[in-house]
Amino acid sequence: MRYFSLQLVDDESLEGRLHGLLERVARRGEIPGGIPVGYETHVGPFLMDTLSFFDDPIPSASGWVRLYASFSEERGTALMVGEGLDGLSRDLPPGEWHSSPPSPPGLSWGLIGMADRGWIVLFDDSIDEPVKERLDEDIMVAYMPLSVLDGVQLDPQVPPSRVQDLMVRWLLAYLPDREDYDL
Repeated sequence: MRYFSLQLVDDESLEGRLHGLLERVARRGEIPGGIPVGYETHVGPFLMDTLSFFDDPIPSASGWVRLYASFSEERGTALMVGEGLDGLSRDLPPGEWHSSPPSPPGLSWGLIGMADRGWIVLFDDSIDEPVKERLDEDIMVAYMPLSVLDGVQLDPQVPPSRVQDLMVRWLLAYLPDREDYDL
């Protein structure tokens, strides 16, 4: 697992800079034909939103990069974690590479989001269920309720396969009950 940290300034542009880091990960490489926008079979709206999340650009858990942040009174630090960082060094701002997660400047590392080619996942405390939107032709953004992280330890040391497993379980938990639809 690779770890990359950089210092942050806590100002009005902080959120945009953090999201920009995830966007750099999502933009790596080209997805032939872009991200699919439709299906051959009609499915309910809740299922369609979930199915698109499982679409092609996710070959394995190793491509996902997680973004954490931690702040103390003196400084803030962003930490990017994942095997997917390989080959991104020229696309990242100046920072430091680590073989293990550095100690957080604040009390702990907080998970901001994660990204893989073509997708960004952000945790949002203002929503109750997952939603998605197209950032542009090449990138989709999925917003997950921050509440899915309650009681879940997703420290930087957690293996990517465990994070992907949890993400799939979160999405499956939001599928509507079959009895709610006429089939």
